Amino acid sequence: MIVFQRVLSIFFMILVGVIARKRKIFDENASGVLTNLVFKICLPALMIISVKDRLDLEFIKSSFVYIIIIWIVMLILFNVVYFILKKRVNEKRAVLYSSMAIFSNTVFLGFPVINVVFGEKGMPYAVIYYFANTTLVWTFLVYKFQNISNDKNKFKINISFLKKIFTAPLIGFFIGIFISILDINIIPMVEDSLLYLSKVVTPVSMIIIGILLAEIDIKKIKKDSCLLLCLFIKSIIMPYFLYLILRTLNIEAEGVKVLIMQASMPVMAQCAILAKKYNVVPDEASIGVSISTITGLITIPILSLLF
Repeated sequence: MIVFQRVLSIFFMILVGVIARKRKIFDENASGVLTNLVFKICLPALMIISVKDRLDLEFIKSSFVYIIIIWIVMLILFNVVYFILKKRVNEKRAVLYSSMAIFSNTVFLGFPVINVVFGEKGMPYAVIYYFANTTLVWTFLVYKFQNISNDKNKFKINISFLKKIFTAPLIGFFIGIFISILDINIIPMVEDSLLYLSKVVTPVSMIIIGILLAEIDIKKIKKDSCLLLCLFIKSIIMPYFLYLILRTLNIEAEGVKVLIMQASMPVMAQCAILAKKYNVVPDEASIGVSISTITGLITIPILSLLF
């Protein structure tokens, strides 16, 4: 129940963001500015603080196994959902809805929720899921979108691609690993600064979500059975399937819980961004991300009761 109360408290911060945007305390540029603050400054600080004294070579080796398992689960479920939907909708919608059923908002909802529920010790596992999730989006999903949109630019690994994978939070994670393995003592003043910055992540991330929710046009939301199916898979089937596999491995119980919670997070915003870029029913993608985020306000607190 304590965990449930903690989750509810961070969702109250979302309400603050909604009210602030509605009352025009924040303008249309606020979410972009705050996003850069969290993603490029505060999240890297949180990563360093979370892992600098907690990781060893054994965990790092094991993390590769976890990533491969997550990739396998995602690819299996993507193709299962695609096979089901292909009989009901056209190929573009089938690919889009399959992606929304699989890929999670591991950063602006995942990291803050994990940090509140499990503390800093849960962050290494949260980053593992984030890495698996992000790499598949910018490889497999980009490839699928390019194919169905007849995009002439072939998928290739270049500097631009690597920047999308090795983001500021992930670089912060690697810095933390480096500090941990070499047993480097951080200057107290620097460590205190990192700690203060890390504590900004949860409240500001929730306010960003609130701002984005306040900008949703409710009139555009329509009942869609395919979307409802995807949200059910995203919130229930995906985490449960992952749980069935992870419980057979020698992973600490808390690590399993973190990975499952990351898997159950709302739809990743990049699904809508890529849908717009490749013209894969972008309006439905944006609506799907919005509805998923709204329903997540209900499903995530309920899921936290299991912990």
